[in-house]
Amino acid sequence: MKAGSEMREAVVRTLLSLLHRDNELSRCCAARALGEMKAQEAVPALITRLQTDPDPDVRMEAAAALGKLGSAESLGALIDALHSDPDGDVRIQCCLALKHSKSPRVLETLLPLLYGEATAGMNEWGDDEDMEFSAAWELQEQALEALEDSGDARAARAVITLLESDDYPDLQERGFRLLARQGGKEGTAFLLRQLQEGERLTRRRAAQALAWIKAPEARQALLRALQDPDPAVRIAAARSLGEQADDQVLVPLLRLLQDPEAEVRREVAAVVARWEHPVVLNALLSLLHDTHPSVRQQGVFWLGERGEAGAVEPLLRLLEQQSEDTLLCSEAIKALGKIRAPAAVIPLCRILQDRERDAEIRMQAALALGDLVKTDMAVAEREEEQVEEGPSPLDPLEVLVEAVADTEVNVCFAALLSLTRIGGARASETFVKAIRGEIPAASPPSTMPQTSEPAPADAGTESQDTLPGEDPQSSTLAAIEARYQAEMSAASPPPPDHALLEQQRRVQRHAARLARELGDPAVLESLRQAAAIDDPELQREALLSLATLDDPQIREVALPKLHAPHREVRIAALDALERYQAPEAVDALITLLDREEDPLVIQRAVEVLGTWGDARAGEAILPRLNHESRPVRCAALEALAALNSSEAIPHLRPLLFAQGGDLRKEVASALKKLGDTELTPFLLRILQDPAEEEKHWMAIEALAELFRV
Repeated sequence: MKAGSEMREAVVRTLLSLLHRDNELSRCCAARALGEMKAQEAVPALITRLQTDPDPDVRMEAAAALGKLGSAESLGALIDALHSDPDGDVRIQCCLALKHSKSPRVLETLLPLLYGEATAGMNEWGDDEDMEFSAAWELQEQALEALEDSGDARAARAVITLLESDDYPDLQERGFRLLARQGGKEGTAFLLRQLQEGERLTRRRAAQALAWIKAPEARQALLRALQDPDPAVRIAAARSLGEQADDQVLVPLLRLLQDPEAEVRREVAAVVARWEHPVVLNALLSLLHDTHPSVRQQGVFWLGERGEAGAVEPLLRLLEQQSEDTLLCSEAIKALGKIRAPAAVIPLCRILQDRERDAEIRMQAALALGDLVKTDMAVAEREEEQVEEGPSPLDPLEVLVEAVADTEVNVCFAALLSLTRIGGARASETFVKAIRGEIPAASPPSTMPQTSEPAPADAGTESQDTLPGEDPQSSTLAAIEARYQAEMSAASPPPPDHALLEQQRRVQRHAARLARELGDPAVLESLRQAAAIDDPELQREALLSLATLDDPQIREVALPKLHAPHREVRIAALDALERYQAPEAVDALITLLDREEDPLVIQRAVEVLGTWGDARAGEAILPRLNHESRPVRCAALEALAALNSSEAIPHLRPLLFAQGGDLRKEVASALKKLGDTELTPFLLRILQDPAEEEKHWMAIEALAELFRV
C-alpha cells in the first residue's frame, strides 16, 4: 500500500511540473489527469493555471479539474474567471464547475448572469443574427440550470427580469420550468400572466410549466386555457391538468373529447384514459364512432391498455363493421388480446383463417390468439362454443398450427411466435416439422372465380384438336394429345415453385430462431438436422438455438462449422462454443485464428478464447495485437487481461504509443489488470525525457487511466 501511495505521489509531482511546460498539449493533459485522479494537492497549481495560463484550452481544463475536485479553496478563482475571463468557453466551463456547489457565494455569482451585463461582449460570432448559438446564451442556460434547484426567491426575480426581455426567447422554456418548480408567488403570478397574455408559443410553454404548481389559481387558469383558440395550448393545458389527477377537472377534460380539432381529441383521450373513474369507459367507447381515424385508433388503444372487459363486444362489432380499415382493425385485435377477452377467441380464429382479409389484420389475430389461448377462461369459452356451434368447433391451437403454412410470411411468423407462448406438445410437434421443412406452404388464394361446370363453347366454333364431324371425346387427335400429356406428366414432375420453396426456407429459419424461446428440448434433434442444411441463415439460427437450449451435443455440431464458407455461420459457431470449455475447442479456435482472414471472425474467436482459454490461447492471441483492425486489437487486449497472461506485458507497453496512441487507454487498463508494476516508472521516465516530448501527452493519459478515482 505504501509503495502504491508513494508511486501516486510521484505521478502527481510529475504532473504538477508539467503544468509549467511550454507545451500546451502537455499542460492540458496534465490538468485533466489531476482532476481524474482527484488530486486535492493540485488545487493551488490549477488555480494558477486558470488565472494565468495564456492558452484558453489549458484554462478550460483547469476549470474542469477544479470542478471535479470540488474544493472550497477554488470558488473564488472560478467566480473571478466566470466574470472576467476573455474567452467565452472558459467562462462556460467555470459555470459548469460551480453549478453543483451549494455555497451562497455561487448563487450570488450566478444571478447577475441572467441580467445580461455579466455576459456582455461574449457573443463569439459578433452580431451575426443567423447564429443560433453564442457563449452568452450557453452561459445563461447553464446558470438557469444551476439555479433551478436553489429555491431562492432572488432566482425567480432574476429569471422574470430575463424573460421579460425580448432578447432571450430560447431561454423561456427552461426559465418557466424554474419558476414553476420553485412555486413562489411571484413566479406563479408571472406564469399565469404569460398564460393569459402571451403569444401562442409562450402560452403553450406556460401551460406546460403550470403542471408543477398545485395552487387553486393555477388550476383555474389551466381550466380556462382549455378554451384557448390555439389547439396546442388546449393540449398543453389538458396534459398539465392530467398531472394533477383530480376528479374535479375530469368533466372539463371529457368535454374536450368533442373538440373540433382531431389532434386535441386524440391527445385528450390519452390524458383521460389514465383516470380510474367509471365514466372514462363510456368516454373512450364514444371515440369508436369519431369522424377521424386517428381518434378512433386512440380510443381503441386505450381501451386495450386499460383492460376494459366492457369494451369487448363493441370491439368485436367494430371488427365486423370496419373490416376494411386495416389500422383500426389491427388496433382492435391488439386491444382484445390485452384485455384477454375469451369471447374474442372464435372471431379471431375466423379472421386468421380468412385469407381474403388483409395480412396485417390476420397477423395481429395470430398474435392475439397467443395471449388468449393460454388462459383457462379461453379454454372454457372454447367449450361453450363447441356446444353452440356443433360437432366441428374451431380449435384456436389448430388454427395457429394451420397458419404456420400460410403464404403470408408475417402471418406464419406470428403463428409461430404465439405457439411459443402457448407451449405444450402440439406446439413442439409443429416446431419440429417447421424446422425440418415438413410443413408444406399453402397455395395462395385464387383470384379467379371457380366453377364446376365446363365453359360453354362458342356457337359455330369447333375445337382445333377435333376432326370435322367428331366431338372432343371421340376425336382421335384429342385422344392422342391427352395420352401424350398424361405420359409427359408422369415422366417429368412439375418444376418446383421457387417462391414456395423460399417461403418454406424462411419458415424453417424463423422456427429455428424461435425455438430458443419455446425452450423445449424436444426440438434439439430437428435443430441439429437444420444445422447440416446448406443454408447459412438456417445454420446460424440452429446453432444459436442449440447453444441456448444447452444441447449436450453442441460441441460435435459447432466445431465443424468453424470451417464453414460463410462468415455468419462461423461466428454463430463461436457464439455457440463460448460457454463450452474443452481442450479440443481451444485447439480448434487456435487453428481458426491461424487461417482466418475475416476481422469479425477473428475478433469473435479472440473474445471466446479470452473467456475460457489457457496459456496456449494467450500465445495465439498475442499476434492479434498488431492486427490492422482496431476492434481485433481491443479484443486481444481484453482477452489477454482476462487470461491474466503476464507474459504479454512486454508486448503491450510499446502499444501505448503505437499508431498515434490510438489504444493508449485500453493498453493502460489491460496492463493495470495484469499488475504491471514497472509501467508507472516506465511512463514517468518518458515524461522526464525531453527527447520523448511527442509521447508525453499519451503517457499522461495512460497515467490518468492507471490512477483514476
